[in-house]
Parts: sequence; structure tokens; C-alpha cells
Amino acid sequence: KLFSGKDQTAKVVVMDANDNAAPLTVRLLNWNFENLDVVPLEKKQAAWQEIKSWKPWASTLKEPNIRAKFRTFWNQEFLRLEVEVTDPKFHQPYPADEAWQGDSIQIGLQHYDEGKPMHKGATEVTVASADGKPVIYRHLSQNGRGENSLLQKSRLDFQNKDGRQFYRIDLNWSEIGFSKPVAGKKFGLSLLVNSNEGKGRCGILYWGEGIAVSKQPTEYNQLKLVK
Repeated sequence: KLFSGKDQTAKVVVMDANDNAAPLTVRLLNWNFENLDVVPLEKKQAAWQEIKSWKPWASTLKEPNIRAKFRTFWNQEFLRLEVEVTDPKFHQPYPADEAWQGDSIQIGLQHYDEGKPMHKGATEVTVASADGKPVIYRHLSQNGRGENSLLQKSRLDFQNKDGRQFYRIDLNWSEIGFSKPVAGKKFGLSLLVNSNEGKGRCGILYWGEGIAVSKQPTEYNQLKLVK
């Protein structure tokens, strides 16, 4: 057992069995995943999950200049994410393929193989209002290759009023590279909210990592479909 108590790191020494090299010492970080249950869409009620983690981006903002929360649902056709953002300085002038630079949502999803990540890749999309239209733009797919295309079967309802933005995102299972959903299914998800006050992306709120700083689906949090 490498990790115990409050110690979130562990020292590991790798030895050369033939004594031809000096021992290599590495320190491992205990990665803390968050888990969230996804309720059926027909229940229409799910707890809101506040997005608290903040990272400045090309700025010195130590505290977030936006607030955000989300909740999730599922049915046989879609994974639904509802995201509510409080951002009095909404700014998103970029086209769909570059909308991640403006006020927008980015989502990473990874299919699990028998409960374990596939390690091949992940679907990554940007959700935004671009050129006055709600768009969901796919950058990456489950096979690890770039796709660079608008999703057609998935859909977005976007509203921006009185300094608040609401995104109702319906991601079609097949379009994001997932098989038919069943209760008990687990998969990786990371969600971040980009902030731009008019001078470029200045920070991100995120639930799960592996999108902005690194492209590592193993850093995603985990969702589970429940009855």
C-alpha cells in the first residue's frame, strides 16, 4: 500500500538488478478522482455540482471571475449536461473551431473497457455560441485522432441573459463514440468553463483535469449511469 493517512505522495526506488546503474528515485502522486451518478432524464431532478477548481490562464487572477455549476442526466439517445454560468462580462467572438478561447464549455469523455479506461483517446468537444448559433464542435475522438467537425446529432440550447449563461447540452451517444448506454455503465468525464473578459482567455473553472493543461484522459473524473 503506497498511500496512507494524509500523505498524498509516495517515494518509490527503482533498482537495477545487475547493479549497472544507480537507483532511480521517483515520487508518485495519489490522484484524487471525483465520482458522480448520472440520473435518468425522466426523473427531471438532479443535484447541482458546483465547479470550484480555478486556474488562471495568461492572467494574474488568483480568484475566479465567474461561477459555474452543472448537473447530468441520461436516456437511450443522449447524455445531457446542464451548465449554468454566472459571467457578467460574457465575450465569445470566435468561430466554432476556436471558441475555446472565448466564454465557452469544454468537455472530455472517455469510454471505459470493462470499467477501465481504454487509454486510446477521448472525445473532446467545445460547446459555445459561435456566430450567433449554438454549436458543439468536436476536436478529438475516442480513437485518439482529430476530427475537427461540428456534431450533427447532438444539440445545444444556449441562453444568455442578465449576466448568466445556461447551456443544455445533449450529446448523442453514438456521435461521441459510445455504445448503447445501460445502467451501471461508468466512463470518464472532465468539464471546464472558459473565462474571457475581452483580452483573451484569462482563466478556467474545471471539474476533472486532462483537457487544458494536459491531454490526459486518465486525469478525468468518473460518471456512472444509475437507474
